[in-house]
Amino acid sequence: MKYFGDNSASTNFLFDKGKVVFLSNEGFCTEIDSITSTLSLRDPGILSSPGGVLKLGFFSPLNSSNRYVGIWYNFSETIVIWVANRDKPLRDSSGVVKISGDGNVVVMNGEEEILWSSNVSTSQVNSIALLQDSGNFVLVDHLNNGSTIWQSFEHPSDSIVPKMSISENTRTGERVEVKSWRSPWDPNFGNFSLGMNSGFIPQVYIWKGSQPYWRSGQWNGQIFIGVQDMYSVSSDGFNVVNNREGTVYLTGPGDFDFLTKFVLDWKGNLVQSYWDVNETTWKIIWSAPNNDCEVYGMCGPFGSCNHLESPICSCLKGFEPKHREEWEKGNWASGCLRRKGLQCEVRNNSGDSSKEDGFLKIGSIKLPDFAERSSTREDQCRSQCLGNCSCIAYAYDSGIGCMSWNNNLIDIQQFQSRGEDLYIRMAHSELGVKRKKINLLGDRSAVHMEELPVFSLDTLANATSQFHEDKKLGQGGFGPVYMVQLSSLSTTFQISVAEIADSFKVNPSPFIFDKHLDEGHRGILDWRKCSTIIEGVGRGLLYLHRDSRLKIIHRDLKPSNILLDNDFNPKISDFGMARIFGSDQDQADTRRVVGTYGYMAPEYAMKGRFSEKSDIFSFGVLVLEIISGRKSTSSWNETSSFSLIGYAWMLWKEQDLSTFIDPFILNPSSEMEIKKCIQIGLLCVQEFAEDRPSISSVLAMLTSETTSIPTPSQPAFTERHDCIFKMCNETNCTLNNISITNITGLCSEVDNITSTQSLRDPGILSSPGGVFKLGFFSPQNSTNRYVGIWYNFSVTTVIWVANRGKPLRDYSGVVKISRGGNIVITNGEEEILWSSNGSTSQVNSNGLLQDSGNFVLVDHRDNMTTIWQRFEHPSDSTIPRMRISENTRTGEMVEARSWRSPSDPNIVDFSLRMNAGVFSQVYIWKGRRLYWHTGLWNGQIFIGVQNMYSVVSDGFEVVNDREGVVYFTGPVRDNLFRKLVLDWIGNFVQSIWDVNETNWKIIWEEWEKGNWTSGCIRRSALQCQVKNNTAYSSKEDGFIKMELMKLPDFAETSSTTEDLYRIQCLRNCSCIGSFKSSGNDLYIHVAHSELDNGNDIKKIVITAIVGSLTLCVCLFLYYTMVIRRRVNMEELPVFSIDTIANATFQFNEDNKLGQGGFGPVYKGKLQDGKEIAVKRLSKASKQGLEEFKIEDDS
Repeated sequence: MKYFGDNSASTNFLFDKGKVVFLSNEGFCTEIDSITSTLSLRDPGILSSPGGVLKLGFFSPLNSSNRYVGIWYNFSETIVIWVANRDKPLRDSSGVVKISGDGNVVVMNGEEEILWSSNVSTSQVNSIALLQDSGNFVLVDHLNNGSTIWQSFEHPSDSIVPKMSISENTRTGERVEVKSWRSPWDPNFGNFSLGMNSGFIPQVYIWKGSQPYWRSGQWNGQIFIGVQDMYSVSSDGFNVVNNREGTVYLTGPGDFDFLTKFVLDWKGNLVQSYWDVNETTWKIIWSAPNNDCEVYGMCGPFGSCNHLESPICSCLKGFEPKHREEWEKGNWASGCLRRKGLQCEVRNNSGDSSKEDGFLKIGSIKLPDFAERSSTREDQCRSQCLGNCSCIAYAYDSGIGCMSWNNNLIDIQQFQSRGEDLYIRMAHSELGVKRKKINLLGDRSAVHMEELPVFSLDTLANATSQFHEDKKLGQGGFGPVYMVQLSSLSTTFQISVAEIADSFKVNPSPFIFDKHLDEGHRGILDWRKCSTIIEGVGRGLLYLHRDSRLKIIHRDLKPSNILLDNDFNPKISDFGMARIFGSDQDQADTRRVVGTYGYMAPEYAMKGRFSEKSDIFSFGVLVLEIISGRKSTSSWNETSSFSLIGYAWMLWKEQDLSTFIDPFILNPSSEMEIKKCIQIGLLCVQEFAEDRPSISSVLAMLTSETTSIPTPSQPAFTERHDCIFKMCNETNCTLNNISITNITGLCSEVDNITSTQSLRDPGILSSPGGVFKLGFFSPQNSTNRYVGIWYNFSVTTVIWVANRGKPLRDYSGVVKISRGGNIVITNGEEEILWSSNGSTSQVNSNGLLQDSGNFVLVDHRDNMTTIWQRFEHPSDSTIPRMRISENTRTGEMVEARSWRSPSDPNIVDFSLRMNAGVFSQVYIWKGRRLYWHTGLWNGQIFIGVQNMYSVVSDGFEVVNDREGVVYFTGPVRDNLFRKLVLDWIGNFVQSIWDVNETNWKIIWEEWEKGNWTSGCIRRSALQCQVKNNTAYSSKEDGFIKMELMKLPDFAETSSTTEDLYRIQCLRNCSCIGSFKSSGNDLYIHVAHSELDNGNDIKKIVITAIVGSLTLCVCLFLYYTMVIRRRVNMEELPVFSIDTIANATFQFNEDNKLGQGGFGPVYKGKLQDGKEIAVKRLSKASKQGLEEFKIEDDS
């Protein structure tokens, strides 16, 4: 885009990961190629490189009127790669870049004040400043063959471009390093820096202040071994060079056909992107840190981090948490300690005194920091470390040599592939310690292994045409299912597919029923077969609900979970989501809703409540699908607004059920029976669970000619909305965390709203990257229409609503720009129901939806100045980059307000606000009454939130912008989508989008507490308050310490030391408590009588009684467990962990057969030659033991 000869204001937006820069470049009328003692550069002129690739000139960041001198690519003018006067901006457009009297290049303002200088010692007055095509801004001596006096490449800002390097001089300690911006709008020096540490082995670090924040791992001559996605110098283009003058420097890619750059953004992320010539934009190809495990030292000394596990931190084998209580809370910074001392450190050790220490191998990891290198050969590396008691671990890399560690092992990360092997020194007793015995939960039938048919991998590969896609029946949480036809296969064999070494257990069911709903398979079924399937599934549910030893609720009954044998007899499969009920249990509640959209009962989808009636609902949907030959999410025609259930209900009321029946199964002789089944299906999908029949009643109605069938009432989910259902069809939606919202008719799409382009229901407005959508929706159980914003990948969760208090009553709604330049919502009668109400006289304003989720009104003629933004007017949700704030000067607040109910987004009593008093806190108010508070902000955490740890790990921060505004911001992580919701009952809930499971997962919530509002009163008055007090009148009051407390509200601060403040509080009768700002211990001022109330004897007696009772209970429970274990031991084969580990070669990756939702499956061979499969329950699955048993039995 060219600006020469154009004095008009020009604007551009570009969004890059973690960095948004807006440049206002006005009137680029003058262009020069050098700056000399006689030729200066004045705002708004520019300095061009010889090939015109780069420009140097003046710019203003977004939301700022300050002017800076910077460098940018000519083809990407909105991303600045270098800034001169970072900490001293120009306040107007009077800036000049020129050569000073001492030969330096300087930036000056209109008052001739020097704001920035190259600041080199030179006596040359003939120096010239040039911008090279590499992006290097250099000061050269014009008379001395153009020798370089100073260059910007040795003074980078936040970016690294080809031919630049970062370095460290090992002799002087001088570094060339990158410093982040303070914010996207302020190029001043931020908290983060990127540099080389040449130490024993070169590494690249990101520092936050003076503390390491991220580490690349050691350089082995080809790659940094701690960067999992790095391959080689030739492919990645990086290289570390020692120039033999004491300087070690890292160079980036520079010889590729495409242009790359690295940016250290203001949040501490190192982002690599390349210029896409075809799409004319920068595209991100790598970034770090990508997850919490990549943050330096996340798990402390001797801790290992795996971001796929939950919790992510664990101690290395042979180590245990240093502070177990803190560790269990998720505060892993203190790390772990060795469980058993090393033999070389212990004298007169009993038992193992003569046994030598050994090494435990940990594979595929990022090696810890502070490695020392030696030239020892690989075969001698172990013995060298073993001979030195200070050596606690060693590793060997062919490019580095022998590495050893003498101090704490810090910053260990478990990789899923690649990585290095680390050998940790252990006491002999730790290497040979016997673990508790385990049983093979995954194979209760192991005793009868000889009864199972076993097939070789080659046999199954041939039977499935090498696992060809045409043989694929479906996909479950544990992997694909293939059709196998073997003559030796028993038709009565009824277990699910499981892989065992080179052999498999084979499922004899050749068809999955879901296939029969596809257009090409519908003719296979006639009514007799359909009736068999319906009745068979019903009998399966009867067995689960009534006849089995355990009452089981399936929770995910759908066609793809019904398997058919050759005679079309159905089998219910996939019990991965099933729950076991007690014999006297009727229902249960969960906060983690799992299942498939279209088959979940309304009480389960909306409230997490499930029972037998939940499965009945799914069964009813299944019956209607079988009879209609359509899937529950399919459309009947282009204009229909009914779901499958709604369409059946409409035809039932119109007494036209024949239209609903699949022509392939309809015949006159069975029409009445089919209509009866439709009626039964409608009974099963009634809205209220208590109205639905039990499965035994359903079977009675299906099989009896005389049983009367009730008339069904209004079913749930009768309305279908085309675009959301289309989306679910394409992605096979499975929902977990569900808001009660129904998005309708997302059919037409625009990218902005202008004075000539409005948005009409059911159209949508999309953000540039398609992350967010704005459009019309109706909450569940409501016909009112609202305008809201939602994530494109989570269309059922609305994060902002415009016309909360004034809904549209029909589909006549329009979002448009009014004559006054505001954005408004009007109904069919042109009545304004909502307005942005921004002060503007501009008629050229535009409404835009940004990829941050911010809906903004901008003045198109005035450099796109923001007139109004929805981030300053939140609804019930806050998302990254939003703020909850209070202006201490004006009292103005930005607050979140809850919905009135799940079906009504109107404003209700609950609000979330910032309180910027003596100590900053976040409050939830219920009307005018304080309902909940976070506790005081101590600069790192809200000390009243138990599970909060630090700004680095949690991402929350409280900031005072020095203009009187104190604001609270939530986490902004590039690889995560988060939201904080104040729900309609006053709960503050933080959720994270799980990309793998495609649902919102709750990671923190503050639940409603009991109502104890009357509080308590002091039992004994303070001595300082009582005159002539008896017994203890001469005894001084004291303090009771209460540990690990959420500190009370209304604290006052003091600069007095802790000891002096306690004395000060003791002497002040109005002081009733004190605490340290660094901790959560509260000291309460109480009377002396409360410190020693004479009840010691009572306490002893009570303690003795309680202790005796506790001992009896423990003995009883122990006896019960022993009896149960004996019973189980007789039923199950039991193997020690050592036996299993040896059989699977220490759970080697080469023995891994696959990975399912519950964890990995390994192949193994026992000493007697018998082949086994070991299913290992993963912490990351978040499944319990019962679910694991059910999944394996299925």
